[in-house]
Amino acid sequence: MWTELTGDSWTPQSAARKDEERRQLMLEIDALAAILYGITADELCAIYRTQFGVLRKYEEDDLYDANGRLVPKEIAKAYRERGEQLTEAERLWTHPQSGVEYLAEFPFRGHDREEDMREAYARFAEELEKTGTVE
Repeated sequence: MWTELTGDSWTPQSAARKDEERRQLMLEIDALAAILYGITADELCAIYRTQFGVLRKYEEDDLYDANGRLVPKEIAKAYRERGEQLTEAERLWTHPQSGVEYLAEFPFRGHDREEDMREAYARFAEELEKTGTVE
């Protein structure tokens, strides 16, 4: 199915392994589902705003580092207070279960889910219109 949909062979590198990539894929699924159910981009964003308050709060707070990893909350909080003045030691985080250490790399960035859903919606709607898949 992967090859049929993407035109590429699936490899372990095909998987969305980064937090930022998985976030993008989830909102793309939302956009595709909205198109298939006849929901407009404005309606999709209204549903997000009114029905998914917890997700919205997380999205407003989440930051991603240069490697696409979600910045841990304590590092994000320090970053909001002091910006890129954080030392490497202050950006080092140890995963509690595995003990693996990660360095949150600058720059950090947030995302606007509504804007991203609108972009994905427009891209998919255009592609589906070209192929005649959705009327």
